[in-house]
Formats: sequence, C-alpha cells, structure tokens
Amino acid sequence: MIVQTSRRKADEHSAAIAVRWAAMCLLLLLGYSLDSFADCPSPIAPPGFADNVRQFYEDMCRESDIPLVLASDPSVKSRLQVPSGAHRLTEDDIYPDSARRSSFEGSVVVAFVVELDGTVQHSKVVQSSGHRSLDDAEWMYWKQNKFDSPGQLDGQPARVIVLERMNFKLKGGAGLPASFSDWIVENLGRRILQPYTRSDADALFQDLDQTAKSTTSPSDIQKRFATYAKQFGAMSYMDYQGLAGVKNLGGVPHYELAYLVRAKVPKAGAATLIVTAVDGTPRPGITGFDFRESAIRLYFK
Repeated sequence: MIVQTSRRKADEHSAAIAVRWAAMCLLLLLGYSLDSFADCPSPIAPPGFADNVRQFYEDMCRESDIPLVLASDPSVKSRLQVPSGAHRLTEDDIYPDSARRSSFEGSVVVAFVVELDGTVQHSKVVQSSGHRSLDDAEWMYWKQNKFDSPGQLDGQPARVIVLERMNFKLKGGAGLPASFSDWIVENLGRRILQPYTRSDADALFQDLDQTAKSTTSPSDIQKRFATYAKQFGAMSYMDYQGLAGVKNLGGVPHYELAYLVRAKVPKAGAATLIVTAVDGTPRPGITGFDFRESAIRLYFK
C-alpha cells in the first residue's frame, strides 16, 4: 500500500512538471516572453538588470510557484498592477542620527518582494551608499512596511519585486563625498596614529597628498611627533566623531575629520585628532593633521 502511494505521488509530480513545460511552450507559441513568466524553481530573470538584481530575482523565484515579476520590467508594464498603499516616509524621516553626526551622505537602492498579503518578507541592498548606517536604515524601513494593495499580473495575484532608491542628503552644508566610505573614514585616523605610534615620520610623509608634500618634510613631521609626545604621550584609536569643518582652498574642498583618541598622559586623558583630507582616487588623500586637547564643535549635529 505504501509503495502504491509513493508511486501515485511520483506520477502526480511528473504530470505536474509535464503540464508546466506544456504551458511554457504554449506561451512561447503565443509570443509571450518567459522572462516575465519565470517558472520556479527554474527561473529566467528579466534582461537589462544588474547581476545582483537578477540573482535576487532568481533566489526569490525559488521561494514559491506563484508568479514573480519585477515592477520595473518594461515587458509587463501594461499587464502589471503594481503594489500600492504603503506608508511612505522621506529620507529625512529615517536619516540615522549617527549618520548625520558623521556627515554621511549617499544613495541606497533596496530590492524587496511584496507578497500576496502585502507584506515584505524578503529584501536586499543592491546598491550600497558606502555607509552601513544608511543602507540599514532603508533596508529596515522597507522590511517593516506593508502594502494595502499587493500586485497583480493579468488580474491575478502575483509576487512583485520593487526597487526603491533613497538619496540621503544633509541639510545646512556639504557632507562627505561618496569616496569617504565607512572603511576609508575609519582608516584615515589609523593612517596618522600608526606612524605616530612608531615615530615613523617617513611613512606618514609618503602617505600624504602630493600637494601636502610640497609644504612639509619628514623632519617637520618628526618635530610635531615629538611635541605631541610630550603633550599626550602614547595614543590609541577610539572612535570617529564626525566632520569638524570644510575649507575651500584653491577651489578644492578640504574635509576636516575628527577622531577621539585615548592619550596616555593622565592630564590629557583623551585628545581629538583632526585629519584633513581631499577627495581622490583610489582613495582620499591626507593633506594635514593635528592633535587638540579640548573637544571641538562638530560641523553637523
């Protein structure tokens, strides 16, 4: 009896596969594109999209046999009713306070699937701003959202992948350029502290922007190291605090980034490292640095 039941299930599965292939062949004969009728679990992602978007489409298609389409796929535009009725907020509404303090700006693109009940169960950042705090803010916003009217394809319920972009832009002044990613910002402070700790003025000089090299020398840097050593002693990296200011020199913005560092000298306790940098390729260039005793006012609050 068990054998007969297993055979019956196997026959039913084979028949279902045969029906699917027959339907696909019929759609091709009728002139429809299989890109829009991707039959899971053998999806064919629509052309014209970035590789990570296509990969997300294919991964999500394997989640269900329900039709899955991209809202921005032009081949289904006239046949698709896009999800609607979600509660929309602006970039200002979800701008993380930490990103504001750090003067982080950027554009984030999130792909997410609107399910048949209007909920968002799956989402992915497909274009990063370079700052995790901004990426996470938009990703979490859409993940927690709900659409009153889910999508329909040819009048039938369908799962829909939506691509949404948010441009996080600070008000009241320019933020850091896109090249100042989380890793770059974190590394700028260390590019000063590591040579200082080793008392290696030559290494820091070689790391300076070409313009800065014309106005200083390794011996100048070594003298400054000695002065700071008397004032603060050994110092260790603690945390990036934010943008202390922006100076326009010769038409080129110079960004002053503030870092909190721990100083060994008991009186000092802590110091503020100011790293001045300019936008550049392949990474921002250092044009100057300074250690200060007191906390400074940051450019953005």
